[in-house]
Amino acid sequence: MSAYYKFRQEELPTVAKFLYQYYYRDIIVFRDFSNEFDEGFATRYLNKIAHVDNLVNPITLTSELKKVTEDMTANMYVIRPVISQVQLYAQMASKDLKIEYKDFGCQQALKESRHKNVEGLAKWVHVILQNITNNQDVLSAKGFKDELGEKLQSIIQEIQAANQLQNQKMEERKQLVSNNLRELDELWVMMQKISRTGRVLFNYKDPRKKKDYMLSTLVKKVRSGNKPKEVKHTETTPPAPASTPQSIQKEPVQEPQQAEQRETVESTDLQFKEQ
Repeated sequence: MSAYYKFRQEELPTVAKFLYQYYYRDIIVFRDFSNEFDEGFATRYLNKIAHVDNLVNPITLTSELKKVTEDMTANMYVIRPVISQVQLYAQMASKDLKIEYKDFGCQQALKESRHKNVEGLAKWVHVILQNITNNQDVLSAKGFKDELGEKLQSIIQEIQAANQLQNQKMEERKQLVSNNLRELDELWVMMQKISRTGRVLFNYKDPRKKKDYMLSTLVKKVRSGNKPKEVKHTETTPPAPASTPQSIQKEPVQEPQQAEQRETVESTDLQFKEQ
């Protein structure tokens, strides 16, 4: 499997969108530096982002995975009061149980439920069900009804089925990506090209902008939950590059605050289209 700096595969499209946001902002500088950064490059880059995004975050599969995860999580909450009721019956009958009350399994099952550990929860619920069977008479004497045990068994079966389906959907998504690693690699090459060029172009000219192209900065943005601006072209072509170096020299030097305001205005000219 290819390595993409410190990024996970599913993070690549988001990182790529951040890079495009900065690339478009500075596109005049890029194009003045090399004709490799022409309109065709921008088009190929955006198309590649959209394609990879569909691979690592397929809409239908992602929606199905979200639904099954939500259902499973809801049931892991629903099961807690049922376990708590069984726990109370076991506590009431503790002197007559064939095992120690602390070994009945309720406390352990509740803990696993809070931690959303399906395997651990299933293990201890099955222990509880076995202990209910082994201590049926003394529990019934305290008011325990078979319906409560049946309800517990039904919920844990739903949770296990959802967990199995969740694992299946995750494997499908993993396989989809695995079958298309070449697409991710091609996007990564383009991302590296933008990142490397941007760092060189602004290393001395504008260190603040250079930081935008650093992969370490992008890691922090993605992991902190930041999202790139949702942008798309409002015109068929980005701003044309300067025709001569002199045209760049004539541009007045801006104060940091003014430059920041200009970037804000320019960034609003774009809006990524959802794929």
